[in-house]
Amino acid sequence: MNIVRRHFIHATALLLCGSFVIPTLAQDKPAGPRLALLEFYQGRQIARTMHYTDAEWLIRDTREREERCSLMFTNLGLKPGMTVCDMGCGNGFYSLKMAQVVGDKGKVLCVDIQPGCCRC
Repeated sequence: MNIVRRHFIHATALLLCGSFVIPTLAQDKPAGPRLALLEFYQGRQIARTMHYTDAEWLIRDTREREERCSLMFTNLGLKPGMTVCDMGCGNGFYSLKMAQVVGDKGKVLCVDIQPGCCRC
C-alpha cells in the first residue's frame, strides 16, 4: 500500500471517529464573541467560527479579492473523473466548483463538522 493511500485511510479513520465525538461538544449557536490572541493576519480579519446559518459570509463579493480563491482552485489540478474531498466544506463554495470540473464520472466527498452544512 503506498504512503498516500495509507495516510488517506488514517485521516479518514480519524475523521470518522471525530465525527461521533465532536458534534456532542459543538454548540448549536456560538455563545458570544470568541477571545482570540490574533484578530488580524496579513491585514485581513481572521474568520470567526460560524454556525451554518451564517454561511452566507462564505459567498461574499469580496472573497475572490481577499483570498484569491481561483488561484487556489487552479492549483488543485482537478481533472474530469477524479474523486476529491472538500474537508470542511461549509456551504459548498468549493464543492460545487469541484463537481463541475470532475464531472459526472468523478465524485466530490463533502465533510463538515456541522451536520446542517451538508444538508442540501
